[in-house]
Amino acid sequence: MNSNILMDVNPYWKQFDPVRKEWFMVIAFICIIIDILGILANSLVLFYLIKKKSRKISNGCFFIINLAISDLLNLLINIPIKAMSNLNQAWFLNKTICQMYGFLGGLFGFVSITTMALMSIERFLIVKNPLNALKLNEKIMLSCSLFSWIYSTFWISLGFLTSRGFDLEGILTSCTIDYLSRDLVTRITLIFLFIGGFIIPFVIIVFCYCLILSILKLKNGILQYNFSSNNLMKHDVRMSSLFLPNDNLRYMSNASLNENSKFIVNKLDKYSYQTECREIFEVNKKICKTYPKINLMKKNNYFLKREIQVSKTILMSVGFFCMSWFPYAIVLLVAQFGSNRESFITPLSASLPALFAKFSTVANPIVYTLHHKECRLYFLEILKIRKATICSFFVKK
Repeated sequence: MNSNILMDVNPYWKQFDPVRKEWFMVIAFICIIIDILGILANSLVLFYLIKKKSRKISNGCFFIINLAISDLLNLLINIPIKAMSNLNQAWFLNKTICQMYGFLGGLFGFVSITTMALMSIERFLIVKNPLNALKLNEKIMLSCSLFSWIYSTFWISLGFLTSRGFDLEGILTSCTIDYLSRDLVTRITLIFLFIGGFIIPFVIIVFCYCLILSILKLKNGILQYNFSSNNLMKHDVRMSSLFLPNDNLRYMSNASLNENSKFIVNKLDKYSYQTECREIFEVNKKICKTYPKINLMKKNNYFLKREIQVSKTILMSVGFFCMSWFPYAIVLLVAQFGSNRESFITPLSASLPALFAKFSTVANPIVYTLHHKECRLYFLEILKIRKATICSFFVKK
């Protein structure tokens, strides 16, 4: 290790015995595995979304691309340096790079959770009213993605106001914000940074998804009522005046069907039972053109289940992120406010949460994109084409 860096290490870490060499190798190995899997997964996500762009993907995919870019930058810059430092069993670069390493690591983490917060807001607006998808155009999505970087840069820049800025931590193979100093300026800075960079986005995520689940539950009850046989069979439809308010199949969702069904029920009046059955069948057939295998009268929860599945997917990703970052947040809080922090924050216990935080770079692409059926079928189709090409090549030989 550079002697200038060694002399500049926080005195807190010097009171502990050196960590066993095996731990350096274990952490380096885990970093390499995370780096390989993360780069592969995020590259597949970008490849899939860019290839699908010609088919007019939804504007919400801009957030997924933004998330993949921040994860890829983390995987290409920070994690390789951490792996090499552990293989070297010491930080091998200078103080300036240590400061930039800590700044970029915090920036990429804040961009990830801020993007997740924006995704939850976007999902809530569309579930509340599917027509909002028309208003959320590419310009708005790009502006929101840029906002996530500006917002995150502002909060992580507060780290330079602490007494030591970004400093070596744990087993001294990586750098992060100085969370050990307890002077007034450092403590106030850390509190603001923790609230703005982590708490506010996390509260937005939880609040939006609670609203989404409540809306879906409410509309599920309305949808089932409107499409129940008892309510449909005691009214008639006047088709001459029936124009569905939501017949754009591209944005068809459970909320659109809900509005359509309420519109139909309001139009039910004086016609005969046979006319009613025939006309409602025509309405169902019109709505189900895109989904020929779905009988709307028997499976009216199809779109609702799809919305719930999307919400569960994003909640799962946020859960992985929280499991990755909450241990690190606990270390920060104990370091600032714990009465006996020496027994809790050791070089190893401080280094492992920082390592767990890197797992979100692998979890995000898998949960958001790669586990979706459409994405899996796309890559399976590519593999089949490649396999057929290779087989034909050898047959010709």
